[in-house]
Amino acid sequence: MKDWMSTKELAAYLKVNEKLVYELIEKRGLPGTIITGKWLFKKELVDFWLEQSMQNTSFHLSRLTDVLLVSGSNDLLLEKTLMKILPTLSFYSFCGSMRGIDIVREKKAHMAGIHLYSAEKDNYNVPFLSNLSEYVLVNFAFRRQGALIRKEMSQDIRDIRDLAGKRKKLVNRQKGSGTRVLLDELLKKEGIPPDKIPGYENEVTTHLEVGLRVMRGEADFGLGIETVANLLSLSFIPLARERFDIVIPKAYFFIPPVQSFLETVRSRWFKDTAKDMGGYDTEESGKILHEG
Repeated sequence: MKDWMSTKELAAYLKVNEKLVYELIEKRGLPGTIITGKWLFKKELVDFWLEQSMQNTSFHLSRLTDVLLVSGSNDLLLEKTLMKILPTLSFYSFCGSMRGIDIVREKKAHMAGIHLYSAEKDNYNVPFLSNLSEYVLVNFAFRRQGALIRKEMSQDIRDIRDLAGKRKKLVNRQKGSGTRVLLDELLKKEGIPPDKIPGYENEVTTHLEVGLRVMRGEADFGLGIETVANLLSLSFIPLARERFDIVIPKAYFFIPPVQSFLETVRSRWFKDTAKDMGGYDTEESGKILHEG
């Protein structure tokens, strides 16, 4: 068996169909990396993941001194940053903020990207970390989140009430994602029942998938980041300026792959890349927000 496997080869190795491989990435934290648009899987890490799954024991992440395992929310700038920190190998499972926290808590990843808003606390992320003393919380960036719509639809659309009131078809993010949490908070604030939104149960797992569904006319709108609107030439209705943070267990904070990642986040390259992509603010990027 070779060191690296494609999705098809991994499916054969695990004796499952390819569709289940994608579900394992999203829901079970199966470690993989995207190179030139295709998923690749390192056999050693797959075997570690299988061992952990069978024995209900945690990864020995300290053994992976040249590998960085990242879970949590999907973000295009984060993907670019993880590709930048070579020779470290980065494996990114975009499973949503809530599941990302769970995976870090279970010691299956070195860190997770999260953007969970609590209306009750009027704060991002901190209210969702029950054992905050065990983690270091670092700001990755602020990003502009809003409704992605086709340009021909943009007239007379100003906010979530207009979209809901016109019975437009939604493409939604998966349960547990920060974007789904934000949408539910916005609907609750406006007194709009989710079941009144056509397509509310139509779920995808990334911002780019939301944008592509809208661009192809398979949905009328969806919540996503401004970067995707720029990339796909969609109209963007800003709804929130959200804080996207990285949560890192204290036990892994000083290992070389994590420190290399943080150095990259604090670099001039990072600020320039974020500016070129659009939709990000990096004034606090790399800043430690909480240290347990």
